[in-house]
Amino acid sequence: MSNKYQLYKKLTFSSIIVLFLIAFISLALSSENKYKVENSKSNVEEKQFDITGRWDAHGIIGGWEALYKDLKYPEQAKKADIEGMVAVRVLVSEDGTAKKVELLGSRKLGYGCEEAAIEAVKKQRWVTATQEGKPVSFWITIPVTFAHPDVPQFLPLKNQPKIIGTYEAIWKNLKYPEKAKKAGIEGIVVLRALVGKEGNIEKIEVTKGLGNLGCNEAAIEAVKNVRFTPARQNNKPVRFWFTIPIRFSLSEIK
Repeated sequence: MSNKYQLYKKLTFSSIIVLFLIAFISLALSSENKYKVENSKSNVEEKQFDITGRWDAHGIIGGWEALYKDLKYPEQAKKADIEGMVAVRVLVSEDGTAKKVELLGSRKLGYGCEEAAIEAVKKQRWVTATQEGKPVSFWITIPVTFAHPDVPQFLPLKNQPKIIGTYEAIWKNLKYPEKAKKAGIEGIVVLRALVGKEGNIEKIEVTKGLGNLGCNEAAIEAVKNVRFTPARQNNKPVRFWFTIPIRFSLSEIK
């Protein structure tokens, strides 16, 4: 009886060990499969949304001229003297068409400008982006500018305004706010300046700010104190909206 009991105990203990091992292996395989599935989903999302540094992404077929040819400046915006930029984010599909279009930022021009920008962007076609030789969808941000008839909406780079003294002239005037220094604030402020026919700045606005510790104001002051060679169209000076990125970096403070 005792021998049978001992044998029974051994068999029971062995069975428990076997069952435990089976359960452990099943759990491990399940976790691995789950990881593969989730990783696969992540890769699919990555192909759709992230093109930075990896995808062979291209721009609008026909360039900016094609976009602005389709852009209709709303009459009510003209009458209200509305100027500025609408930032539009586009999901370009594998066939080069706009699959999804959405507005970026909370600041709006109003008067129908946002709707006009979206409609113009929807009409564009893009050269398709590729990964490993296959077309993929990708997100891209398009800035759409609304300006008066005497202000060109697009000019080749060589015809755009130039900073007299290059960016060094701006860095020389830039004052890093003490509050921003103490808080360790670094980054980029993006400004849009309306450069007049004489090279003077008529208007200036912040399109991408950097906190509320004085960096935006410091960037504006630095740009206000420089002069530009004006933009040119048909060999004549013209007013033009010019984008200026200003970097605040603690490592570059002398």
